[in-house]
Amino acid sequence: MFSSIFDKGIELSFVNVAIVFIASLLCGIAVALVHLFTHKERKNNSMAYTLLILPVIVSFIIILLNGSIAIAFSLAGLFSLIRFRSEAAEVKDITYVLVTAGIGLACGLGYISLSVILTVFMVVLFLVLHFISFAKPKGALRTLKIVIPQDMQYDEVFDGVLKKYCNSYELTRVKTCDYGSLFEITYYIDLKDVKLLKEFIDELRILNSNLDISVNLKYTIN
Repeated sequence: MFSSIFDKGIELSFVNVAIVFIASLLCGIAVALVHLFTHKERKNNSMAYTLLILPVIVSFIIILLNGSIAIAFSLAGLFSLIRFRSEAAEVKDITYVLVTAGIGLACGLGYISLSVILTVFMVVLFLVLHFISFAKPKGALRTLKIVIPQDMQYDEVFDGVLKKYCNSYELTRVKTCDYGSLFEITYYIDLKDVKLLKEFIDELRILNSNLDISVNLKYTIN
């Protein structure tokens, strides 16, 4: 049950490769569906597409490099992280990618039963953690960036507006920009009502001399 299909004296064949691809695809579909279910709030969940395809590609790489498992491990790990050249919506997405890479690795080496067991175990674990809200952030935090003139005192100037529109806020960073002629201050904010975002920004613009203001519409996970 736990032996590789490539360790039974059978040469690499179309049937064996088909079994590997089908198994890795089905396992990838299971993980992708769980990710879609646990991330319903995302309007564009491209991560699910990655999770579906990744096990098949990783298993293909392992089959090509079947004579050198060390190189296969290295390439599989490198390939699984390519997606994160772009911004990850959540840090825990890395866990999903590592799981699907592990599934593809097991399938590529011929351990179909182990890959199925890993898939079932991780799917159940992801669902349990989702339903018990494990490590769920206390607030729906967003990132607010405000550009202010160099000579402006930023300590309390925005507090009135922030208290009016936010449940909570925290100043997290101050940096210079435009060759030191301006400052950019960054807050983590928990908006009371996202429908009032325009009014919120308009009142901030009055205070910062109508310089740039940006609010991240995605939640920030700390």
